Amino acid sequence: MATVYLVSRSDSYSCPQRVPLTEDKVQPVVRRLSQQSERRQSEERRKSIASLEKAAVAEQFSFIQQGKLPTNRQIHSIISRFLNSDVIKEQPISEDGQYVLKDIQGLLDVLQRALDSKNPDELLQSMIFHAKRASELQDTEPSGVKLLTTLKVIRHCLFDSRFRSLLSTILLVAQNILSKNAASRSDGKGKGVADRVLPEDIVEDLRGSDPDLLRNNDVNEGDLISHLKNIFDIVKENPEYKSSLEALLTLVVIWTVRLSSQPIKQLRNQNSAGKAFDYTNPNLNIPDWELAALEAKRILERWSRDIRLDPFIKDLNNLACIVKTDEKLYDLYIKARILIHETLDDEFNKSSWLSFIQEIQDSGVVNSYQKMMTNLIYEAQSNIQAFKEDPLSKEISQKLQSIYQRLWYTKWNGMATLKPHLLDDFKMTLLPALIEQIKYVPLPPFTIRESKENTMVISNMILSGDTLMPETIELKLDDNLRFHPKSKVGSTSVQGLLLQLYDIETIMEDVKFQYKRKVGFFDITDLGVATVHIHGLKLSVKVTSDSMDKLHRFQIQHCFCHINKLDIRIKESKHGNFYKVFNPVLTNVVKRQITKEIEKKVIGLFHKGDEKLTKHLGGRRNSKNKDKRRGSFFSQVAQVVNHKFVNGLK
Repeated sequence: MATVYLVSRSDSYSCPQRVPLTEDKVQPVVRRLSQQSERRQSEERRKSIASLEKAAVAEQFSFIQQGKLPTNRQIHSIISRFLNSDVIKEQPISEDGQYVLKDIQGLLDVLQRALDSKNPDELLQSMIFHAKRASELQDTEPSGVKLLTTLKVIRHCLFDSRFRSLLSTILLVAQNILSKNAASRSDGKGKGVADRVLPEDIVEDLRGSDPDLLRNNDVNEGDLISHLKNIFDIVKENPEYKSSLEALLTLVVIWTVRLSSQPIKQLRNQNSAGKAFDYTNPNLNIPDWELAALEAKRILERWSRDIRLDPFIKDLNNLACIVKTDEKLYDLYIKARILIHETLDDEFNKSSWLSFIQEIQDSGVVNSYQKMMTNLIYEAQSNIQAFKEDPLSKEISQKLQSIYQRLWYTKWNGMATLKPHLLDDFKMTLLPALIEQIKYVPLPPFTIRESKENTMVISNMILSGDTLMPETIELKLDDNLRFHPKSKVGSTSVQGLLLQLYDIETIMEDVKFQYKRKVGFFDITDLGVATVHIHGLKLSVKVTSDSMDKLHRFQIQHCFCHINKLDIRIKESKHGNFYKVFNPVLTNVVKRQITKEIEKKVIGLFHKGDEKLTKHLGGRRNSKNKDKRRGSFFSQVAQVVNHKFVNGLK
C-alpha cells in the first residue's frame, strides 16, 4: 500500500491563477457617493456655472451702459440661438404666422451676413461708443453730433426709400432752377441738362406724380412751386426727417473740416493700402464727437459700394469757400436759409418762393458757377443711387416690406386688415423664444432709507429670465364718451387701460447688502450676502387718455405693486444673530422699498413714452389743422405705428 505525503509551507504556496501585480495595473480606489452627495455636488456645479453666467451678463450690461455694444461674435450667437429655438420649431402656428416667421428668420440671416461684410472690424460699435462717450463727457461743440441723430441719418440713408427720394427731389428741384437759369442765358443751350447730368434710372425713379418736371427742361414756375411745397409738407409730417437733414448737414461740415487734417490723411492712406481704420488710436488726438462723425462717414461708404465721399466733400468745400468770398452769392445763401426756416415754422408762402426763384434766375453770379453746382448735384445723386443699389440694403428693405405686408394686408384684396391670430402666434412662439434668450436681467442697486439712522444699500440683484413672465396677464379696456345733443358743447372721450400682472415668482441669489445704523455715538455697519425669494408679486397699472388734455396723450392714474411674501436668507454677515432677531422687521422694510422702486420705474417708463408720443403726434398735428379733433388714445397709437411703417417702408 502506497502512502502519499502532502508537504506544504504557508509562505511558499503558489496559486496557479495568480497574476503578478504591477504598478500599471493598480487602479485607484473609487468610492461610490451617496445620492445625497451627488445631488449636493451637482447643485454646487450648477451654482458655479450660474454665477459665472450672471457675472458675464452683469458685465455685458455694464458695457452697454457705457456705450459698448456686443461684439459681432456675440451678436451672431444671440441670433443663432433665436433661429434654432425649440419653441419656434415645435409650436404650431397659422399660415400667416408661418410667412411672417419665415420673413423674420430671413431678415436675421441677412443681418448676420451684413455684420460679416459691412462691419468686419466692428466700426458700428466703435461709432456708438464714441458718440455716447462724447455726450456723457459733454465733449460736444455746437456743431457736434449726437448718437441718436447719427443713427437716424444712417438708418434713413440706407433703408428709408422715402427719405432718399426726398433728398433726390430736393436736388432735382435745384437742378431745374439752375438749368432754367443756364438755358435763359445761353439761348436754349442748357435745355435738358437734368436728363444729361443724371442717369436714366435715377430720372425714371424720381419723376413722381408730375413727369414733366424731369422729362424736359421746359418747367414752369407752378411745377417748381408744387414740388417745393410737397418737399416741405413731407418734412413737416415727419419730424425725424427734419432732424436727420440737419444732422446730415452737420456731419458734412465736420467731414469737410477734417478732410485736410494730417491724422485723417494718415487714416486715408492706411485704408488705401488695405489696412483697417484705427480710430481708437490715442495718437490721433481727435475728440470723440469728431471720431463718431468720421466713423459714420465710413459706414455710409461701405453701404454705397465703397464709393468714397471725400471727392464730393472736397468739391462741396470749394463751393462753400466761393460762397463765403462772393458777397452776392452769400446774400442769396442767407436769404435761402431764412426762407427755409420761415417755411418750416409757418405756412408755405408761394409769393416769397416765386420771388426768390426769380431772383436766382436773374442773377448773373449764379450762372458763373452753374457748372460747378450741376456737377455737385450729379455727384450727390450718384451717392444716393449707390445707397439704393447696395444688394444687402435692398434685401433688408425687401424683407422689412414683406413683414409689413404680411402683418397689415391681406393677400387676396390688398386691403389693410387686423389679424388677431398673429398676436396669438407671437404670444406662443416669438415671445417665449425671446424670453428664452434672456437668461438673466441685472437690476440697478437701490438705497433704503427708513430714517436718518438706518441706511441699507442693496446691489448685485440679478433676475433669472425664466421667472420674468407672470402666471396671468389681464387687460381691461374701457371707453367713455360724453356728448350734449342740446348744446354746442363739444363731445369728450376718455379711454382707459388697466394692466394687471399676477403671481410673479423669482429668486435672486448672492445679493450683496451694506447696512449702516447710527445710534448716539455708536455706529453699526455690516456687509453681507443674502438670497431673496419673491413670492406672488402683483403689478397693477391704470392708464387713461382724455381728449380734453392737450399736454399729455395719456397719464397714469395709479401704479400699484404688491409682494405677497418675501423671504430673505442671510448667507454671510458679521452680525448673524442680529438679523435672526430683526428678520421680520428687515423683511417688511425691504419689501416696502422694492415695491416703491418698481412703481417708480414703471411710472418713469410711461412718462417717457407719453413724452415721445406727444412730441411725435404734436409735431404732425401742428403741421396741419390745429383745431382738428384728437382721436382716441388707441387710434393714436395705431396711427403712429402705421405711420412709421408706411413712411419707413413705402
